[in-house]
Amino acid sequence: MIITGGPGVGKTTLVNSLLKILIAKAVTIALCAPTGRAAKRLSDSTGLEAKTIHRLLETDPRTGTFRRNEEEPLDCDLLVVDETSMVDVPLMRALMRALPEQAALLLVGDVDQLPSVGPGQVLGDIIASASVPVVRLTEVFRQAAESRIIVNAHRINHGLMPDLARAESGDFYFVERVPYFRCDDRVGLKQGSGVGGYRDQRCRRGVGLDILHQARDLEQEAISDQRLCSGLHLGDVVCIGACAISVPFLQ
Repeated sequence: MIITGGPGVGKTTLVNSLLKILIAKAVTIALCAPTGRAAKRLSDSTGLEAKTIHRLLETDPRTGTFRRNEEEPLDCDLLVVDETSMVDVPLMRALMRALPEQAALLLVGDVDQLPSVGPGQVLGDIIASASVPVVRLTEVFRQAAESRIIVNAHRINHGLMPDLARAESGDFYFVERVPYFRCDDRVGLKQGSGVGGYRDQRCRRGVGLDILHQARDLEQEAISDQRLCSGLHLGDVVCIGACAISVPFLQ
């Protein structure tokens, strides 16, 4: 079975209720998640031990394989996998190989989250296959509805623009990007939108290709412009978009 839904819809509450019922019936349960942080949250919310998938499958550091497989399966009647959207195909395959034939599997996660870093989008593909029961939770409960991040996440999922209005308090803020400057081969600066350059500060972060191409275009446009500010030197940094780049790049 799969339980899916966005943030604040009660996935954790539903899983906790199911686990309490099954524990009362003496069902052996194993909990896991793809990352240590997700496993810690799962453990905190359920009060049960939760492991990362790699730890649950007992990774062999010498070979990079797992000790748990079809020959030595997991000891459980129910396996609960949280944050399943982060699980890629190879890891899910290893998990299925270690699942006992008589055991049940419960996958929990938000199908609208970004897919796993590794190959495949396991949760989305399983849901699309319509081969297993799926419970999709949609109602945002009162406590979660107080978070603008959660509210805007659901607005985006429904094809609506997020609420960008300023609020004195909250957890969601919209920050406009920094306007750009125009530079030329004389290491001059013409103010584009009222933001000053930063002197004696080297660029320490990567610059995307779109920003670099924009810088080249602006350089060519400004070469013939003689109305340039003075006082800049090689190594000074100017702002283009949200990035800062060093003036010598434009030479």
